[in-house]
Amino acid sequence: MKRSMTWLGEAVIAAAIVAATVALALPAAPRVPPGAPAAGLAADPVPEPAAEPSFVRASATPPQIAALFGWKEPRPAGSPAVARTAPSKPAPVRLKVVGFVESDTGTVSWIFKDLQTGTVISLAPGASNRGWTLVEVQEQEFRLAFQGTTYTVPRSK
Repeated sequence: MKRSMTWLGEAVIAAAIVAATVALALPAAPRVPPGAPAAGLAADPVPEPAAEPSFVRASATPPQIAALFGWKEPRPAGSPAVARTAPSKPAPVRLKVVGFVESDTGTVSWIFKDLQTGTVISLAPGASNRGWTLVEVQEQEFRLAFQGTTYTVPRSK
């Protein structure tokens, strides 16, 4: 008896699920084949559907999609026609690139080591420390200023 009650309850639940699915699957109004007039409806001219429905929007651009994954668009490179203010001298042998640190806000500070004194210098672009100023960060080298003179320090590999 107990088993038949469980089966009967499950059958009622299954029938309710099937009925709800069928009710949702059936359209609210009868379907009319294209080109055939609908019975009981006025013969109003139907405007042509738009080539692209208004609810459909264009796809996102690649930079918009990449921004969802944390990619930032690179900054435009400086104009190559701009003349440098002072010629660069070879880097002092005592200065070496150690690495970099990125803050929460995305600011990158480069770390240099003075091999003669053993001091570590941390510089963000435009910042000064112990007389050194990080003027420019390029792909292959850094430009630093020290006492009014610009020096080039190659990047480590």
